[in-house]
Amino acid sequence: MTLFVRLWRRIRSMPRRDILLASVVAVGCILTQGIMAISLNFWLYHFTLQTNPPLNPGYASCVIPAMLWAVMNFVPAVLYFSWTGEPWRAAFKNPKRTIMLLLAIGTVDALGGLTAVYAIPHVSTFIQFVLFSFGCVITFFLTKLFLPSMALPCSVPVAVTFVLVAVGASVAAIPQLPSLYEQPTNIAWLFIFVLSVILPNLYGVLLARFMDQYGFATHVSSSPNAPQPSLDDKAPVEESKKSEKQLSSFGVKLIMLSGDAITQAFVTVIFFPVDDLPWFGENPGDFSESWRQLKLSVDCILHCPDNATYMMLYVDGFWASHYFAAYMNAYSPTLGAFVFQISTPLLILLLILKPSWAVFGNTTTWEYAVPCLVCLLVAAVMFFVITESARQSYEDKDGVVYLMPASFNRYSYSQEARTSLLPS
Repeated sequence: MTLFVRLWRRIRSMPRRDILLASVVAVGCILTQGIMAISLNFWLYHFTLQTNPPLNPGYASCVIPAMLWAVMNFVPAVLYFSWTGEPWRAAFKNPKRTIMLLLAIGTVDALGGLTAVYAIPHVSTFIQFVLFSFGCVITFFLTKLFLPSMALPCSVPVAVTFVLVAVGASVAAIPQLPSLYEQPTNIAWLFIFVLSVILPNLYGVLLARFMDQYGFATHVSSSPNAPQPSLDDKAPVEESKKSEKQLSSFGVKLIMLSGDAITQAFVTVIFFPVDDLPWFGENPGDFSESWRQLKLSVDCILHCPDNATYMMLYVDGFWASHYFAAYMNAYSPTLGAFVFQISTPLLILLLILKPSWAVFGNTTTWEYAVPCLVCLLVAAVMFFVITESARQSYEDKDGVVYLMPASFNRYSYSQEARTSLLPS
């Protein structure tokens, strides 16, 4: 109970702007996931209705949005830096490291989507539910591996949050049990699907890693590889900003997501020959058929009623979700994984209330979705409380405080300033 009291006092001490932005980010993460899922289902479903014989738009549903995302991220970045005059070149003071990170982020993002598109039809729904529940655990240990200064220590409370997620996912997966027998899963496809689960979680950690090198990520522990902020570290920046513009948190995110989208588009385009591989591709051994399917898919998007509308809803949802994810992962990649998982039972409940939106059917009932949602909500709140407690302890020891969430703020504050921001 003491943790919750400290958390409540801490939240009350925060500027209203930060509380509003944190709330918008959390809701935005959940909302955009729902928009993506529903619009993607409608988009793919309309291909089967509007073409004869029905098209298989698997590759087209990856490459066309990827190219649009590249434009939707790069053009605003150019306009933003031209308008504000922020020194975008400051992001490339260490060009090799920055470019390698951007390439890694985009490649992981692209392969995460591609492996999911190709593997999901070959993996039973029950296994999908179970493996997705490991997302929080995977992100937790990936954060420890790649960004230890943002990782919580292993503890019983942290383990309890993971158990709650597992319980919730298990309950939601009960109606999917028959799929184990109706759709046997090949080991090779299972391995590919496991990759599709791991890669999006690795993507979140890499986003945090990129923002951390510019000082826009939240630390909860010390790390020998991560320089710790102090008042002296920030003083030259405070002095120099009087005569020179600084690269902002939003500017860093624009560069990061533009590099991500451009790399993702490139990787997705060169992935086209894989579509012809025996066993793996949708048109094995027939390049001309893959090319024909792609051309027909583009033609349907341009001329079939409502097809382009559903595609743009999906593209816009995906584009927006990446910005919300950037802010969420700057605070905690693992908490981001919790928040994104909450969207699943909420989406199930929405499809139960609006059956016409479940174009591919819905085998789960509210009796299973509600307990799952409750478990995920409790787990997310618990993990947030644990993170804030660890973060406050770190700030007490280090003498530096970041207002939550850290990515909304450019500068840290000294121990003296801390007394006016946090309760004693």
